[in-house]
Amino acid sequence: MHSLAFAFAILLTGVSNTLLRLGATQKQSAIRSLLGKATLLGYGLFGVVTLLSVYAAQVIPLRTLTAWSSLSNIATITLAALLLKEKIEHKVIASTILITIGLVIYSFG
Repeated sequence: MHSLAFAFAILLTGVSNTLLRLGATQKQSAIRSLLGKATLLGYGLFGVVTLLSVYAAQVIPLRTLTAWSSLSNIATITLAALLLKEKIEHKVIASTILITIGLVIYSFG
């Protein structure tokens, strides 16, 4: 159950970052960007991510949580490309491949 909670936290981190990006790119004043629906929802989801991560940390070793939390970068990049239509550069693709290889080595090495 703790692992599932942490996996959900990783996914929600990507969603939260995407919402913050969406809120920041809307044509409005800085104050409205900070207090917009997308931004506030992103902040709220980060609160949920914190609770899920604390729950997962009760059982999962910190070194494992730290290593696997790098998947949130991949989730954010993927969601930004799919939902916000942001272009993914070749160096970003290469870095996500390196993250994945690192996790495989860490997990099974």
